[in-house]
Amino acid sequence: MKKALLLSVAAAGFLALPGLAAAQEQPARPPMLFVYTDNVAPAHMAQYETAVKEAVGKVMATAEGAKLDWIAASGMGSWYLYAFPMQTMADMVTINQDWEAAVKAAGGPAIFAKSDQLVEYADAAIVAFRPDMSYIPANPSEAESAGNFRHWSFWHPLPGKAQELEAVAREFAELYRANNMGSGWRMYQRIIGSELPAYIVASTGMSPADYHSTSEAANATLGAEAEALFQKAFAITRRVETRDGMMRPDMAAGAFKK
Repeated sequence: MKKALLLSVAAAGFLALPGLAAAQEQPARPPMLFVYTDNVAPAHMAQYETAVKEAVGKVMATAEGAKLDWIAASGMGSWYLYAFPMQTMADMVTINQDWEAAVKAAGGPAIFAKSDQLVEYADAAIVAFRPDMSYIPANPSEAESAGNFRHWSFWHPLPGKAQELEAVAREFAELYRANNMGSGWRMYQRIIGSELPAYIVASTGMSPADYHSTSEAANATLGAEAEALFQKAFAITRRVETRDGMMRPDMAAGAFKK
């Protein structure tokens, strides 16, 4: 985890993004997340985790650190994700100030020297929750409620096709809603970061096998209608990439720490 958060992102165009107002109507879920990712060589993952936990432990032991909250996850591709909840763009300033104050109180940036030298590269982004393109079941399955596995699909639309892809996502949500499906997804829009525009579909499961079997069962239930929507989406998408991972409450902080 980086000794200094990369929070100096340009926010000028953010407030005018379509769909942001809809995202902010969901107070129970953070409207935005500042997402920071460390990419580590597989051979160094154990060392990295030990070093990060040691440094973060020092940070969280300070009065300043007690103000911090973040969600953590790690993936099969040897990456570590830290997501800081945000209600407004102004929270970026507060998070950065609290982080810098906590690190200083814990001993300064040098406490992250061990973990930083194990990071091959890092990246950062801001994503906005899009409830209008999400489906959260009224009667969720056990995996939906308690699953620790996550499957993320990153959809990159063709130039000029972002609005069409959003429309297809809303059609998917309506289809799932009409069939009262027990599994769903949460849609996020990457609004600051690389390869814009980009949409992230976050799905839950108890394990990789559970996620894939649930997904196959849903496709079988929804049949030709779902297949037609997938084909419509693929036709206006230049690239789809996927990531699998597990939530890591042991590497989280504040309300998300376990």
